[in-house]
Amino acid sequence: MQGTPLPAAGELVSDSVENLYSEFSSKNPVKVAIVGDHGVGKTSLVATYASSVFPSRPPPTLPTTSPPKERYPYPVPVQILDTRLDDIEKLTDSIAEAHVILLLYDCSSSGSLRRLKREWMQPYLAPKQQKLLRASRLQKVPNGNTANTLECAPVVLVGCKLDARGKTGKGAARASENMVSISQHDVEKYVRPLMEEFANLETCLECSAKAHVQVNDVFIHAIKAVLDPITPLVDSNNSLRPRCIRALQRVFMLCDLNGDGALDDSEINVFQLRVYGVPLSEQELINLKKMVKDTVPEGVNEKGLAPAGFRLLHLLFVRRQRPEFTWAALRTFGYKTDLTLRETYTAVSMKNTAKNVIELKLGALEWLESKFNQLDTKKAGTLSSLQTDMLFCTAPQSMWKKVYDDSFLQVEHSVNGEITLEGFLTKWQFEANHDVQRANAYLLYLGYTDGYESAFKASKRRRSQARRSSRAGYCECFVFGPDGGSRKILLSALTTPPQTGGEQGAATASPFSRQARIQKMEGQTYVANRIAVPKLGLIQDKCTLVLKQIPQEEQATSLEDISRSSGCPCDVAAFVYDAHSPSSFKFCMEQVQKLASSSSKVPCILFAAIGRAGMDPSVNKQCMAFCSDIGLAPPTLINLDELTDSSAKIYKKIVTTALNGSAAIPETEEQRLRKQQEAILKNVLVYGGIAVGVVGLSLYAYKWYKRVTPKEASE
Repeated sequence: MQGTPLPAAGELVSDSVENLYSEFSSKNPVKVAIVGDHGVGKTSLVATYASSVFPSRPPPTLPTTSPPKERYPYPVPVQILDTRLDDIEKLTDSIAEAHVILLLYDCSSSGSLRRLKREWMQPYLAPKQQKLLRASRLQKVPNGNTANTLECAPVVLVGCKLDARGKTGKGAARASENMVSISQHDVEKYVRPLMEEFANLETCLECSAKAHVQVNDVFIHAIKAVLDPITPLVDSNNSLRPRCIRALQRVFMLCDLNGDGALDDSEINVFQLRVYGVPLSEQELINLKKMVKDTVPEGVNEKGLAPAGFRLLHLLFVRRQRPEFTWAALRTFGYKTDLTLRETYTAVSMKNTAKNVIELKLGALEWLESKFNQLDTKKAGTLSSLQTDMLFCTAPQSMWKKVYDDSFLQVEHSVNGEITLEGFLTKWQFEANHDVQRANAYLLYLGYTDGYESAFKASKRRRSQARRSSRAGYCECFVFGPDGGSRKILLSALTTPPQTGGEQGAATASPFSRQARIQKMEGQTYVANRIAVPKLGLIQDKCTLVLKQIPQEEQATSLEDISRSSGCPCDVAAFVYDAHSPSSFKFCMEQVQKLASSSSKVPCILFAAIGRAGMDPSVNKQCMAFCSDIGLAPPTLINLDELTDSSAKIYKKIVTTALNGSAAIPETEEQRLRKQQEAILKNVLVYGGIAVGVVGLSLYAYKWYKRVTPKEASE
């Protein structure tokens, strides 16, 4: 291991170094809280660090102190929060605001050391207590800075008055039994169990403000614990944490330029130059790979440095107390302290509104399809849950974990529960439109490097077009109607793949069968799939159709949202009623009338669901008359027992209505009369304007002629 090339401190790349620590700024400085017993030396330590002068008579406490930037090697502002034990409110607020906490004890007092757990760690500084203090602080100051980027602030134990070790008297602890000096062995005896019990305890240092011993080192280590912390990288067993492994795997993937699963010498040096600014010599590369192979045989293969070897090198950095070199690599590739990508790294300037949709471009879809095919080793056209987890092995977690479960978003799966290619791409399109920044972040996690401009495009929705059609390949349809099975069956058929032969029986028992998916449709549910719609002028031959089930109790609110000019993201409204039920049709009729009377420009389509009860002739007669009065096409009949076979035509009709739906906008008789009057008035104004223009031009020509004629006669 001694042959491992460790970069020197000066070898870290300084290019855009401020961007590497963009989490901190003048508005959000690194805050260091100083806590400990009364008289332990808190104020003296802060004053000595800030001014390089030990105060002979320090004040009870200091205001927020900003040390000179030359005191520490990081390009971030720092604030030091001094505290007093008799001011509990300031003490707890400082702990809640701090990014790192220095817990001080007196090197000349064994009692000071023994009180660390009982009076400080348990009531104030344990991770659980810190979270409670932050929550309380957030209630008092909602917009205040109450938390750092870690789960809780790291704690650094600091022994003060090192110069007084072995002495008694002035500067020692309060009680006589506590005035016994403590040796280094005693410190290790007390501190080791503390560090095992409290995961946020970083390390223990000792210093003397009076003798100017290791004062700077204490604060540099504290700042380092925030900017280059060890806790997110390794666990209590000194092994890399899963999230760190995922981040390093992504860095490895991006450096593996030829995609062969290993870093050859040239790729290693590309990494070295980009992160540390210095390449390795040929002999250093040989020594590096030999050390890795001796330690982890699978870390090197005939092609070069394997992922296991790459992880080993960074584990060695951390174990040798040099985490700044691992963090230099992680921050260079966009990571912040919680091992997610920086917001500035994932930012997208476009966003979804009621007037536009965000879609993945064809190139990005093809790139995602290639990722799908790489994992689909059996060429089955599907991915298992294990394979999708492998896809996201370079992300903090799966893109869809705990966010889009099957009760919220349903896409196409095979009968055995594996996601199909269409279902896979549909989920990505849905995410792009609903949270484009998150979609961009996950593209970056997966290794997409062409930039968000080449991945996403903003397309205007149908309603925002000046003319009748839209080129958006994303259509969102709100599905209204009384609660019941008909709507759910219509939605579920969208994601039911074609069944063949013996699979039909399996589908009935499968947890991913249509019946099982219908049972999950409670409340607001999205069902989505990609529909083939050629010759509609789209950039792609497929449109992502999203059906949104609106619960009956929320339909009035949704109709009001659609009616407003700002509107909600609805491209077409579908109304489903049971063809045998007069009350079901009446409910839908009233909903359509509300939408029509609001002058909304949303196209509508009616579906009459026919089940075993058949169709009520009186309902059909009422519906035909209603459609004629309101200017809609007759309802589309859907056979609930044979819906899977005819679903393609039904969903294509929804998309076509949305994209070219000016003829499907319902209008009341009053609205049509008003429109005719507006058209007549417009024609009058146009033709009247033309007439006035002609008269004016004739008068001008006559006057010009009268002026010119006398001149010609005189000549």
